[in-house]
Amino acid sequence: MVLAGGLARFGPAAGAAVPLLRRLWQRTPRSCERPSYLRALDAIDPGVAVPLLVESLWDGEPDARHHAVRRAPGGGRLAVRLAELRGSRLESAELRADAARRLAG
Repeated sequence: MVLAGGLARFGPAAGAAVPLLRRLWQRTPRSCERPSYLRALDAIDPGVAVPLLVESLWDGEPDARHHAVRRAPGGGRLAVRLAELRGSRLESAELRADAARRLAG
C-alpha cells in the first residue's frame, strides 16, 4: 500500500508500474489494499483506471467507493449509482455529500 502511494506521487512518470499495479488489483488477497492501487493507477494512467473506477462504485471498501464517487467518468449507470450512494445510510456523510455534489453537476 505504501509502495502504491509512492508510485502515485510520480504520476505518469511511473507508467512502467501500471501492469504490476493492475495485477495487484486483480489478485490481492486483502480488499483493504485495493483503494491504494486504485488511487495509484488513477494518478499514473487515468485511462487504465476508468474500468476500475466504475467497478469500485460497488467495492466493499469504503475508501475505494469514495475515490470512485469523486473520479468515475460520467455516463452509463453513474447517475443511478451516485443516487443510490447519496441516499445510503450505510455510507459516510462525506461520501454521501460527494455523491450529491457529483449529481448536482
